Amino acid sequence: MIKAILNDFGRVYVTFWERKDVIQKIVDYYGGNSKTASLIFGSQWGEAVYQRLDTGEMSFQDLWRRVCKVGGISRRDMQFHDFVSMFVCHLRPIESTVKLACSLKKTYKMFAVSNGDYGSEYVPRMLFMEYGLRFDHVYASGNARCLKPKLYGVVAVDLEQRYGLKPSECVVIDDVASYVEAAMQLGMKGVVFNGAKEHIELLKFRLKAVGVKLPDDDSIA
Repeated sequence: MIKAILNDFGRVYVTFWERKDVIQKIVDYYGGNSKTASLIFGSQWGEAVYQRLDTGEMSFQDLWRRVCKVGGISRRDMQFHDFVSMFVCHLRPIESTVKLACSLKKTYKMFAVSNGDYGSEYVPRMLFMEYGLRFDHVYASGNARCLKPKLYGVVAVDLEQRYGLKPSECVVIDDVASYVEAAMQLGMKGVVFNGAKEHIELLKFRLKAVGVKLPDDDSIA
């Protein structure tokens, strides 16, 4: 019997830009060297920075300092709170998925499992403020100090210890097939879904197929 749903954020609940594009836009806004910033943050060096950020080895303030330095922007001109507010602007809710989650929350425990930076903190707050959707817990890679697919193993242990939930009682929704496969190897049910490209009816069909009982609500579309 399914008792809990584990949800990815990106492309399931929100659409997002690549981080190098976000950084380029921010640097451009402040009149810095946006082309250089795009090249550097789009390189292997940039990918290493993102990985350190996502695993909690580097703080978001560290990223801000690096963006200022690479983009040639004074920290007085772009203060940290300015950077944070602009960095999350690209995260837009996928309303149909959010509405379905709000209905499912009445029956199931809802958890979030996310690889990500500050967005992993911003998204659940935004979804609560705009839609009243509250997750029972958010498992972020930065706090766990590991990325998916390993993160799902950490989550499985915590769910059983803290909530008494067995892997067989959980369903994972993620847009990355390899992550879903890893969760299934732990004994969970899995659904691959990309809300940025696929219709909500596909998600509902796939959830039904793994034993999730859907609410009878025609407003979810």
